[in-house]
Amino acid sequence: SQGSAYGKIYYHAWNHAFKTRNRALKNELEICLQRMIIMAVKSRKKSLLLVLRKFFGHFHSLRKDRDVAKLLYSLFHPILFRFVTNPDGIIRANTTQLFLDIFPLEDPDEGIVETDKELNDQMLLIRDLLIDEFPIVRSVTIIGLCISMSINWEVFSEDMLKTYFKVILNDLSCDSSSSDVRCAVAKGFKVLLENPLIFPTLQTILPSLRPLFHDISDAVRIAFCQLLLRVKKISSIKYYDIVPLDHLLARMEEDKVIAKTIVNLIHNSYFPKPDPERPKEYLNTCVARCIEMIKTDRGASRIFFQHVPSFIDVEYVAQFMIHAVKAVHFYVRNKMMFQRTDLCNTSSESISEQDIEAMEEGLSLHDYNIVSGLIDAVSIVWLSSHHNLEKPENKNLLKTIVAKLSKHLGDLSLFYKLTPVWQSIYYLCSFMPSRAIPTLASLCFYRLKELDSSTPYEEYMTLLECLCNQNESESLLNVLKEWIEQGFQQQIPKATPPATKRHKSIKSKEDEKKEKDVSKQHFLGLSLLSALINHRSCQKIVLTKHADLLQEFLNLADNAKRKIELSTQTLSEDEADFITELMYILLQIYVLLETEEKNNSAKFVEDTIVWIQNKLIKQASLDMSRNASTTQSKLLKKKQSAAFQKFTVKMCKDVCRIISDITLLGYFNVKSLKFLKFGLQLLGLESGSEFLLPISKMLFNHVSYGIYLTLEEKDDTIIKFVPDSFSKIFQFLKDQNFVINIPTADEKEVLSLLAGSLLLMNSHNQLKELVSSVILIATKAIINNILDDIQNLDHIEQFHHPFNTIIISKSGAFLLSIMCLKPKIMVLFLQQIQKYLINSERNMQSWAAICVIVNHISVMKSMSKIISKEICSVMEKLEDILEGKEPLKNIDTNLPSVFESKSARETEEALNFVVHCQVEYKKLKELLQQKAIMS
Repeated sequence: SQGSAYGKIYYHAWNHAFKTRNRALKNELEICLQRMIIMAVKSRKKSLLLVLRKFFGHFHSLRKDRDVAKLLYSLFHPILFRFVTNPDGIIRANTTQLFLDIFPLEDPDEGIVETDKELNDQMLLIRDLLIDEFPIVRSVTIIGLCISMSINWEVFSEDMLKTYFKVILNDLSCDSSSSDVRCAVAKGFKVLLENPLIFPTLQTILPSLRPLFHDISDAVRIAFCQLLLRVKKISSIKYYDIVPLDHLLARMEEDKVIAKTIVNLIHNSYFPKPDPERPKEYLNTCVARCIEMIKTDRGASRIFFQHVPSFIDVEYVAQFMIHAVKAVHFYVRNKMMFQRTDLCNTSSESISEQDIEAMEEGLSLHDYNIVSGLIDAVSIVWLSSHHNLEKPENKNLLKTIVAKLSKHLGDLSLFYKLTPVWQSIYYLCSFMPSRAIPTLASLCFYRLKELDSSTPYEEYMTLLECLCNQNESESLLNVLKEWIEQGFQQQIPKATPPATKRHKSIKSKEDEKKEKDVSKQHFLGLSLLSALINHRSCQKIVLTKHADLLQEFLNLADNAKRKIELSTQTLSEDEADFITELMYILLQIYVLLETEEKNNSAKFVEDTIVWIQNKLIKQASLDMSRNASTTQSKLLKKKQSAAFQKFTVKMCKDVCRIISDITLLGYFNVKSLKFLKFGLQLLGLESGSEFLLPISKMLFNHVSYGIYLTLEEKDDTIIKFVPDSFSKIFQFLKDQNFVINIPTADEKEVLSLLAGSLLLMNSHNQLKELVSSVILIATKAIINNILDDIQNLDHIEQFHHPFNTIIISKSGAFLLSIMCLKPKIMVLFLQQIQKYLINSERNMQSWAAICVIVNHISVMKSMSKIISKEICSVMEKLEDILEGKEPLKNIDTNLPSVFESKSARETEEALNFVVHCQVEYKKLKELLQQKAIMS
């Protein structure tokens, strides 16, 4: 490109000056070239180095010319061998690349002996560069060496090649310090495959690189797969000898990054080159091989069929789909014919039991898993290639596929209706036009009505997808609405009849089961509706075509609210679960309709919040203060059922989750700040600890995507809302009972969300200046918490407890964990502690509390240099305050603990409190110094 063009110009200018004996011009050009070499060596930009390498590449290509070779040696030799040992790793890496570009660097005026010695020295230098301490040097050396070996294989001695390969295979291919080095190994060996003379050597070496195929780094796995693709083109080396097929299939199933590359690698083994003269045999081979893959690893086969249409012609894709279904149909038809003839006791010349067994043994079509896998394969291939089949040039091909598949699928759906294969058959049928298989919709609805609430998700999801694909989503929504409405019409079950009349009410177990299933049908309706709106393809169909029907579901919210209001004291657990799930689904529908601009979801959520506040929280007595009388709380709760209490808490949590999603989706405005305010109010409830996790998510999403980000003008009310929210949360976290009641499973996530919110605040310009005020609130809360735990200064003075034995309460520890979870926040926290010390007017209580905090921080396994620096600053402030009280004395910090002996206790009591603080300070200082030495 540009570098090569300039190189060509400079070469012609130098060549002209050399031939015309223009020494002045020649010397000027050589000085320019030497400066460019030094510029390349010292370059910090990859782009500049690349251009300069291309610039000199033109000279390298002409070094067979004796004059050019002499020029290159005189220019490069003194510079390269000077900088290749430079202490700067980047300079060494740049020099290495220039050196390997020109390798071997020879002086044409020297004799053979001198040249061999120089070449041997350069090879030893390459060996040293392969084990350089700087990873970039090792990476560029591997690739540069492999390029040189590919071009100049005969130049390298056998012993030196063994040395190089030993270092690369044993050390660099498993270099845990740098993924770039491991990646360079894969890329380098790919270059080596360009030289056929190296094939015999690589045939034995490449299997040793197999671990790179399972490397933790995506880049390494991608590079190694590219290497395997290059191997695939070489007949003397087989890629499956390097990585076995079972490894390839396993990695294809679980690794999305290289799945398509692996399919590209192995697809010829399953879809070989077609033979136009024997198309039927070719298709039989493809189907048989695909069945073998399904047998080996069905999960991997699904990924294979998803990507394989990208690598074979659309016409052969179509033939495969037709032939696969035809093979199953042929087996089914012959099986049915044999069964009929067997029943009629008549002979049949067309099919025998041996023929059936031969088919079963050859293709394993008697195995439902294989049949299901093969039909699934056709469905997956259909979905992957449908965009190509819909192109105008493939219109006739699509018609052919639909006609032939429809012809066979009707019979298959009847034959396999009572087997596990029905799901695969139905799903494939759903892609056909409804007129081609008219019975599919009725069969799906029949199965849907036979389901019960314990039906697995996969089974009913297949039916939902089939109905949506068959344009029956309108009827489906109507059925689901009818079922859900039954939940509001359920009557209290009648009491058991008297013993004398019991014989009249005896029912069969089947009838009882049916009645039970009908009574739970509204729960099934909710499960189906939830699955429908959360499944990507079904959701798209329903929102696009039937948003008005979804809107009608929202009317059920009024029924749900009315039922709750009328049965606060008699609400059963089943009713509570039903209405909770229904309300959450309705909230989801509102958000989805908002995405389609078909509804005002914020208004619905606002109405729901008002209803919760007025009708649930007050009636459930959840708005009782946590400090209120326990007896009074119990008396109020007795008025409501336990299910109602549980329902209210669950409902509040669900609303918080939806509010969080609304913020995440960006449907947030100034008016909607009241949602977050509602969430914060929930913390004040008796069960407020249970709401901390969803509220932390709300706050995190608000900090990430809040309305303040889109404000054209600064609005202090909106901006100040964030630190005010933190202030309220920290106020609750100061309460020991509140923190103790936080669910154990929520603690880690709450800590991460609150610390992450502070970190995000620090990155936003509008909120950055407010982070200090939030951290100050936390700092004061932690210090006050410690002081409350210590009780008072006299307590420390009297007993002289070592500060490292003073335990911070759970609430204080929780706040401290938030401050120490993110390094940047921890730095700001330590800076705030320093300011607090300066403003504390040498108060020894605050001094003692901060000393306790630093003691707890010192337990951390590792600390960055910035954190260590800030801790040193805190220690200096602590020392200044101590010296202000009393000059530091040379006290032995190795005194026995006050709890070890009586004499030790008497010794400690003889010291006044300030001296005790000096002892504790020196102990802490020594501990931090030891930690710094160890790190």
